[in-house]
Amino acid sequence: MSRGESMRHLRANMLLTAWICIVLGSGLTLGSSDPIALSIGLPVGLAGVVLLILGLRSPPEQRVDAAALRNWAPDEVPMRDAGRVMYRIDTTLDEPIRTSILCGRCGKLTWRDGRKPAAFTCGHCDTELWDEPEEE
Repeated sequence: MSRGESMRHLRANMLLTAWICIVLGSGLTLGSSDPIALSIGLPVGLAGVVLLILGLRSPPEQRVDAAALRNWAPDEVPMRDAGRVMYRIDTTLDEPIRTSILCGRCGKLTWRDGRKPAAFTCGHCDTELWDEPEEE
């Protein structure tokens, strides 16, 4: 896990660590009268309380912006030929169903309403990307 991924969930990690420290600290403090257990359990429990307060006061993690997600489009960049013309197709799962087709030769993006068409020729460079016969 990279540093960016762990920092993304800082609030959740802080709250989880706080509860673990509180449980361990109270278990060591209340479960034994040994001075070593008290000297370890008390600071761990207090650190858990401090972490809990800090975690509850920290701002919530970012939420997914539905509008930005709905308006997402792949980058318009050409793709390398790999023995044939490459292309990329992305179809939305939610209504309205739209399909984006990225031509690998010229790097232009075309949007179509509905699902992937049976055949497609790029309108920018006139390259046939695919032609699939209809199944009966």
